[in-house]
Amino acid sequence: MANRSMTVHGKTILRETPKRYAKKSEYREKNIIALILALQISFFLLCMAMIVNHVTAPVQVNRGKGEKVERYKSVTVCSGESLWEISRRYYTDECGSMEVYIKRIMKLNDMQDERIHTGACLVIPYYEPP
Repeated sequence: MANRSMTVHGKTILRETPKRYAKKSEYREKNIIALILALQISFFLLCMAMIVNHVTAPVQVNRGKGEKVERYKSVTVCSGESLWEISRRYYTDECGSMEVYIKRIMKLNDMQDERIHTGACLVIPYYEPP
């Protein structure tokens, strides 16, 4: 039988067997991995919550006549429609110039140019009183 204790400076110290030490080490590794995974999931969920809050939060615009809130609408492109035609339907003075409004729509929809296709869904910003 292996000696499980040793004396150092007059004090008896228990030594762990290699198997028991290996089990403790394995247990610690699993706990560390679980902790890292939990932290990563928490960080991911926090980031997603911040992104959703940023995207869905209304933007207040004050132009002297009263405050307006920026909202978003999903629009399905019909046959023969252009981005300019769709933009004209939702454009108001709060949007700035038509060119700026078109660029905003293109950015919201990750578009490289003004070409749109029938059946495509576009996110269109518009302004309305709160």
